[in-house]
Amino acid sequence: MVTLTSKKLLMRRATLDRSAAQKTALSPAAAPRKYRPTFLVRAGGYLFYGLMGFLVYAGWKTRHLEYLTAERGLGYQLGITGGTILLVLLLYPLRKKARFMQGWGPVKHWFRIHMALGVLAPVCILFHANFKLGSANSNVALFSMLAVAGSGLVGRFLYTRIHFGLYGSRATLVDLKNELANEEAEVNQVLGFAPHVRARLHTLAEQTLSAPGSLPRVVGRALFAGLKHRWLRGRLLRDVDRELNAHVRKAGPSAAVLQARQKRAGRWIGEYMETLTRISEIDFFARLFSFWHVLHLPLFFMLLAAGLFHVFAVHAY
Repeated sequence: MVTLTSKKLLMRRATLDRSAAQKTALSPAAAPRKYRPTFLVRAGGYLFYGLMGFLVYAGWKTRHLEYLTAERGLGYQLGITGGTILLVLLLYPLRKKARFMQGWGPVKHWFRIHMALGVLAPVCILFHANFKLGSANSNVALFSMLAVAGSGLVGRFLYTRIHFGLYGSRATLVDLKNELANEEAEVNQVLGFAPHVRARLHTLAEQTLSAPGSLPRVVGRALFAGLKHRWLRGRLLRDVDRELNAHVRKAGPSAAVLQARQKRAGRWIGEYMETLTRISEIDFFARLFSFWHVLHLPLFFMLLAAGLFHVFAVHAY
């Protein structure tokens, strides 16, 4: 009786341990911290940037009509507005660094506003200048602004390569490895009918996770990983179709079941290959992003100095 009770206790403890392990593996802390914007957020972003692009195009095409001038009226006000927005852009790095601003809302919302204002300010200044060159000091300010705007677009691209989405948290190699492990478990289940495809994916993962070695190899992996994995994904999907057709001849599932398996296998292979691509790229793009940070801030301060000198020169002379 005592022995039977002890066995029951041991079995119950083992069940509890397995349950705790599963909860730990699936907990938010262990999973990559992704951010998926809602439809309204995505639609609002597309609408805003589309509107800015349309305004720039319309302003460029009608610049010869001289609707706006930098010296007076709306053109002058747009110059003041653009310069003020450039000063407001400094609030985002302050929000990240200043201790007294740590509780002023989520950083992702500040980042979203920072990007929107980083587009709005150049548009205002372009209309202020009526898309034309002027005096030497105004040209310096204008080209400084264009350099900062171009640098911001480059930074936006690099940011997305080392974060879980544009507004997600910073990705690390550990996060990506955990994500790959979760996806591998799902892929092994989905591709139970295709052991050859599973083996090729496992081999590819081992090669990707191996030490990159020299700097040229790191750069080469980052630049060509996307093309390589898209090509391999196409080959693997063809292998999946072939394995499924062979499975149909043996087991004879319905067409609906076959289509569902194809769709599910394609989705998980795509996500798996995307994670492998990000693992190949993250070290390279993290280094580029650090270098971009060193370059972007001096460019911005150069813009502020040129803009302040331009305002002083216009009003003093």
